[in-house]
Amino acid sequence: MKDTVRKEILKKRMAQSEEDVAEKSAAIRQRLIPFWDREDIKAIMVYLPFRKEVDLLPLIEAAWAKGKKVAIPVCKENCTILPSYISDFQKDLRTGNMTF
Repeated sequence: MKDTVRKEILKKRMAQSEEDVAEKSAAIRQRLIPFWDREDIKAIMVYLPFRKEVDLLPLIEAAWAKGKKVAIPVCKENCTILPSYISDFQKDLRTGNMTF
């Protein structure tokens, strides 16, 4: 059941046009901005977009500009997921894939 639901959701997400993804991502980012702007928030944890997921990259850059720390989930070889701080896309990230 769970696998079927995941496949259906992915199918629907992948069927969206790039314009739809960009529009929906912008709307979601606008709703998240008040949380990013709070002074008492020193760090955030987000995912990096994959296969037409909501694009949070502009919010990550905004958080860095405000001096906030940003963590992303990193999947290790044994499928352990660890939060890892990043401060620069070019320096801290490398291309890879995660499979289940």
